[in-house]
Amino acid sequence: MSPLGTGSPACFSGGLAPLKGIPLHFALPAIAILALTATAACAAPTTLHFPSGAKVLTVMRWAADGPGRHPVVILLYGSAGPDLILSDPQYRRYPEMLSRAGFTVFMPYYFDRTGTKPHQDYSPEQFAIWVQTVRDTVKWTAARNDVQPNRIALAGLSLGAFLGLAVGTEEPRLAALAECYGGMPDAYRDRVKTMPPTLILHGQKDVLVGVEEAHKLERLFSERKVAFETHIYPEQNHGFMDGDGEDSARRMIAFFRERMKLHPPD
Repeated sequence: MSPLGTGSPACFSGGLAPLKGIPLHFALPAIAILALTATAACAAPTTLHFPSGAKVLTVMRWAADGPGRHPVVILLYGSAGPDLILSDPQYRRYPEMLSRAGFTVFMPYYFDRTGTKPHQDYSPEQFAIWVQTVRDTVKWTAARNDVQPNRIALAGLSLGAFLGLAVGTEEPRLAALAECYGGMPDAYRDRVKTMPPTLILHGQKDVLVGVEEAHKLERLFSERKVAFETHIYPEQNHGFMDGDGEDSARRMIAFFRERMKLHPPD
């Protein structure tokens, strides 16, 4: 049975060799996020490609409605990989909700940079390559003529949250960051000099990445004077189920709008 209980996706099989400070099996992408309304429609994502290192990698794009330039969210999946987000409506709702809210969403296939498979062991060296891959995604995104280059955010889910936080210690072009049930890798804690404003979302009952990881971030960001907001879901485990899933996405959208100085829709 999945650690999340009956009916939860069985995404925890397979080993991980986490970085120091990242608990084993933390890397499930967001669960049951954002129920679609009956009238909401969302275009299917398109497949694009971008250069990173000596490779050309896939990136999926969910376009915001309307012409012109749009703010961007770069979505970082967890150890189950991108296919789960694409194939399972519970996970696919996350980028769809963001795009309906006016953000163009890009999901880079960062595993492909190192040839890593879902749930496969990885090394600190591979993790560092992923950090650079996400930075390459930011650079490529900022140069596009359909985005607002000063309004780029990261949203990371579990492993993607650890990765996004690591990127945030190095990437000055980010306007905001949201992390769901992740934490700061120990190897990057001392690199926190400046960070984008960060939204911390975690479940009090998380048995895979304990809620203490969220509190460690709070203490670190307070010490380094990084702007942040936190919400802890008292009844949630790893991933946000039911109404808390929708709430977490709405908090993320509101946080990005505030930090990017976007007007809410009429």
